[in-house]
Amino acid sequence: MSPTVTVAAVPSATHLWGTTLLTESGGRQRLAAILAADVVGYSRLMTADEQATVAALDAARAIFRSRIESSQGRVIDMAGDSVLAVFDSATGAVSAAVAVQDALEAAARTTSDDRRMRFRIGVHLGDLIEKADGTVYGDGVNIAARLEGLARPAGSPFRTRCRAQSGIGSLSRSWTWASERSRTWPRCGRTR
Repeated sequence: MSPTVTVAAVPSATHLWGTTLLTESGGRQRLAAILAADVVGYSRLMTADEQATVAALDAARAIFRSRIESSQGRVIDMAGDSVLAVFDSATGAVSAAVAVQDALEAAARTTSDDRRMRFRIGVHLGDLIEKADGTVYGDGVNIAARLEGLARPAGSPFRTRCRAQSGIGSLSRSWTWASERSRTWPRCGRTR
């Protein structure tokens, strides 16, 4: 089953391409791809079995960390059941998201459907402010988190898809990846 990744890339008009701006607060403003992920039904899973849920979360975090780092990304935070990471390229962020979902799905094959830990992942290309301690802030982070909330959970028996939107002026492109089970959508199609 193909993963679900919601991606939006709409560069801010205030960003100068290839330029890092210093902010008044001592952070640096830059363009980055931001990945935000969260467990679907985490409270339900914890209520059913806290020990197993924490173990599954630890295993999922290890997968996230390895796939993010192998795609030249950096984990910013793994608070609660969420993951926040940044990448210098949108390609790295989407590659990591797809690799994470594939690895999580493979690891969960022996787990009953009602106990599977599924993640929604959103990726956004936008401006952020990065502080000296590595924390990130800004509208780009907020948009990635909102996109994560809109994504379908991975492993859904229904069609899953990933949409990537890139808009600069009037140019707009979108890509759609479809579930291997879907025969009506192209496996990896591109539309203009």
